[in-house]
Amino acid sequence: MDVIVVGIKTYRQKIKKDISFSGEYHGKGPIKNVLIASGIIKHLNAYTDTIVDYKNLILFKAQSGKNNSRKSDTVATKLKEYFDRCLETQGYMLTEDAGNYMGKMFGEVINNCEIHGGVNSIWYTIGHYEMKEDGCGEFQLAIFNFGDSISQRIRSKETTAEIKDLLNKMNEIHKPNYGANWNQDAMYTVLSLQEGISRLKDRNNPGNKKRGTGTIRLMESLYTIGMSKPGKEPDLSITSGNINIKFSNKYSLDNVLFNDNIMGNNLRKIIAFNNDNDIYKPADSNNVRIMKETFPGTVISIKFYLDGKYLQTFAE
Repeated sequence: MDVIVVGIKTYRQKIKKDISFSGEYHGKGPIKNVLIASGIIKHLNAYTDTIVDYKNLILFKAQSGKNNSRKSDTVATKLKEYFDRCLETQGYMLTEDAGNYMGKMFGEVINNCEIHGGVNSIWYTIGHYEMKEDGCGEFQLAIFNFGDSISQRIRSKETTAEIKDLLNKMNEIHKPNYGANWNQDAMYTVLSLQEGISRLKDRNNPGNKKRGTGTIRLMESLYTIGMSKPGKEPDLSITSGNINIKFSNKYSLDNVLFNDNIMGNNLRKIIAFNNDNDIYKPADSNNVRIMKETFPGTVISIKFYLDGKYLQTFAE
């Protein structure tokens, strides 16, 4: 909403036609600080008489880039440093290896937004961290782009013959299960998140041989460390087109050995979102949903907790 409204405002200024925005704001509840410090009130420089205590906030200013702008590495480094600053509020900091790993995952996610959203795609990222009264920190991060959905991109004209062949075979396997809770777009979206699956993958091209995504590894890592006291669990999801994938502790990434003419003869990390972790079976409709609405692009929505007491279990 912020991006669209600010875009309208910028366009109206460009054509020298005024526009104004107003709304009713109650200034109550947990969303208050997000709206004022990181959200629509901040981005419109709108007036509000509600006071925010910035001592308990660490903000990651909105960053953006276009297709092939090559900003993913720079922004990934900023995100890693931002995460480390938030982590310090709980008395911890990233080791050099952990920092490199985190930076690499952020880089892969943003790079996917940058090069896989289509020629005219634009990506954004913004973060908000707030220390709560109980000493636990709440970390929110959005990484999204406007452009093609994941399903649209994996079957685009640039997709290699190797991946197109895989898609055709997978479609034939899943077709009998298509219905209200499972369709081709859902299957392609889940498939795209698996290790080694990329529309540019080509075994004959060394540079593209190991292409894939770090999105799943990032989400799993944040889910693992992002727990807090009972009742507070991470809320991580991917929305692309009309497909929504929600992460939970029910399904996780695991090694699966393949030996067939579809996925090949190798070991892959797979999260199929079903009880058998079988990529040839439909996903659980509680975790992979087909929505009535469609988002023109992809949103990675992350909310998790940094709780010093919980993090101590890892340190030990």
